[in-house]
This record gives sequence, C-alpha cells and structure tokens, in this order.
Amino acid sequence: MTEAERALIERYAPIVMLKQQKDPCDTDGEPYEPAPVEIVLGDAGVALRENAGGKASADPTLLHAPTADDLAVAADATYLDFPGNPRNAGCTYARFSQERMRSLEPTTYARIALAPEEGKLALQYWFFYVFNDFNNTHESDWEMIQLVFDAESVEEALTKDPEVVGYAQHGGGELAEWDDRKLQRDGSRPIVYPAAGSHGSYFGSEVYIGWGAGGTGFGCDDTSGPSRRV
Repeated sequence: MTEAERALIERYAPIVMLKQQKDPCDTDGEPYEPAPVEIVLGDAGVALRENAGGKASADPTLLHAPTADDLAVAADATYLDFPGNPRNAGCTYARFSQERMRSLEPTTYARIALAPEEGKLALQYWFFYVFNDFNNTHESDWEMIQLVFDAESVEEALTKDPEVVGYAQHGGGELAEWDDRKLQRDGSRPIVYPAAGSHGSYFGSEVYIGWGAGGTGFGCDDTSGPSRRV
C-alpha cells in the first residue's frame, strides 16, 4: 500500500453506529461487530465442508479449523461451516462472535478501484459480520459502502471531496451526494447505521422497510437508537 492510498483510506474511514443491546442475546439490538476475518479462521469450532449437492447435513467435512492458506487452495464447491444452526440460531452465533471479539478489534476492509476510462475512483469499505439475522438467515455477512471521486488517481482524489456515497442495503442500496443533509459525517468520516441483525447500511437512525435479496420479501430494518459508536 502506498502512502497516498493509506492517507485516502484513513481520511474517510467510516464510523459505525450499532444499535445497543440490553443483554448479549438481545436480538432487538445488534449482537455483532464488524469483525476481522480471523474471527472464523483457525478456530476449532469452524469446519471446511464440501457441497455435495444434497442436504447440508450430508456434506463431508474436509478439515477443522481451516486457515487462510487452506481456503486459498480449497475447491470452489467448499464452504465454511460455523458452530450453530442458521435456521434456529438462538444465541449461538452471538456468543461465538462476542467471545472471540474480546481479543480482536472491530475491522473495516478497504479497497480502491480505478475506472480510468470514466475518470472515476471508487473507495470501498467492507464490513464482515459473523451472522445475518434477517429474512434469509445465513452464516457470514459482507456489507459495504462506497465513495466515488471524480479522479483518475489516488493522488488526485486526495485533493477533492467525493462526488457521491453509496450504502449497500440487501439487494439494492441508497445514494447521497457528499453535501447531502442526510449523509452524517464526523469531519470527513461517513457515519453508517447498520440495521440490527441484517446489517444493511443506512444514513440515519430510523426503522426502514427493507426488501431482502433473492426474493426473501419485506422486513423491518431497525437502526434506531440508542446506538453504540464503533
């Protein structure tokens, strides 16, 4: 990473406002923090399994506690299996995440993409959550926001504000111009309100009607406070 890339990434590093929980198993609040992927790597409770095309319970286990090196050479038809049942999650995934986050730091992954033919630069921030508790419950949940600059290089992007910011929300998303009133910022840092459980990214502290991806239907996305700043 160059000094200019690091400077751009750090300048706009987002602030995440997580809906507060009353207790560790409270599903009205947010049980999960944006985590480093190490939270599920090398863990004895996590297995690498092969998708055999039938019931998941019949999928063969290839190894336990897989590492990043294991995943780098794993076949396409493999997946990570966490301890728990996503169709009857209870507090299993919340406890798994919270216990491991005691020794880890909340993490955002950054990616810079250039589109020189359009004279644009995109700065993406990705969040990894252990579990998604929305209409289509599932293990592992990647969410993101994106800042777009009218710039052909990182160095040029450092000289101007973003044109537009996009927040991902299930199968779609929402845009705001940099000076739009709905985009809350702490200086240059965008403030993101993830919906409790689903982690769709929103601009404010409200209750929204969210349309789940893949035909999973409508559901409530709750970002209302009180919130915990991360």
